[in-house]
Amino acid sequence: MDIDDLRAQARPGPPSDPPAAAIGKLLSKVAGVTLLAAALIGALGGGAWFWMARQAIVSTEAHEISVAYIEHNEILAQKLGGDLSVGALPVGEVGEDEARITYTITGSKRSAEVNLLLKNTEDGWMIRSAILDEGAGSTLWLVREDADQEAGKPDPRSEHHVMRGAQLINAGRSSEGLEELNLAISIDKTNADAWYWRARAFQEAGDFPAAQTDFEQSLALNPALPDAYEGLASVLGEQDLWAEALAQLDHFVALSPDSGMAYHVRSYAQFRLDHLEEARADATRSCELGYQAGCEALAQLR
Repeated sequence: MDIDDLRAQARPGPPSDPPAAAIGKLLSKVAGVTLLAAALIGALGGGAWFWMARQAIVSTEAHEISVAYIEHNEILAQKLGGDLSVGALPVGEVGEDEARITYTITGSKRSAEVNLLLKNTEDGWMIRSAILDEGAGSTLWLVREDADQEAGKPDPRSEHHVMRGAQLINAGRSSEGLEELNLAISIDKTNADAWYWRARAFQEAGDFPAAQTDFEQSLALNPALPDAYEGLASVLGEQDLWAEALAQLDHFVALSPDSGMAYHVRSYAQFRLDHLEEARADATRSCELGYQAGCEALAQLR
């Protein structure tokens, strides 16, 4: 099942995270550790001692960068609750060019682990991947090195939350779905499907102005999304704005010329505006396309 299937099921009858590159830049070195390294090198010499001193510096840098990333990550705050605290002693391997470390973090709701990969670049140490381990086999990519996307394609991490949110909404669990969609939007604000599904969550909750805003944002990002026009028309109708709803349904029909449902809902908007001839014409076309509700509406309009 893909997002289009879920959208079909739903049809009726935030500062963003800091960029990984910016977070990954070296924040600072701890002077004490640097001085300790210099003392060890000067007093003892030898490759082994130099390596140990360098490891101390690298470990400190990786720790500082990772803690800064975790403490300022909005997704972690939403998942685990605010007031994040990071375990003081990370577990993992730190080399001169790469560091793989795991932190236990605790929020106001619960604890979890974050697995981080850092690499040493010309610009300093940078976060290359970050994975939240939620337990019971559930993981969430926060940063993914290989997530180079085609232009215009949504972030796959955002799509993951859209799918989960859509499934929850279709299962009647809109409040839980809303949490997933907030995460999806915080990851990728250009994901039209995320705005569409959050609009559906608001619509289910009866918050029609909020739903209207999100449907409009979805269409601003993807004007070729027919279901968003239908959704926007629906919430406008709930606010008794039938002329505005009809304008959106014109787009819906133009993008879905073979949909009996599209003609049926436009027929209803025409009826609410006392456009009886237009309502009958749309109901007739709906019935011709095999949409049963359109046939029933046509019988009542005759």
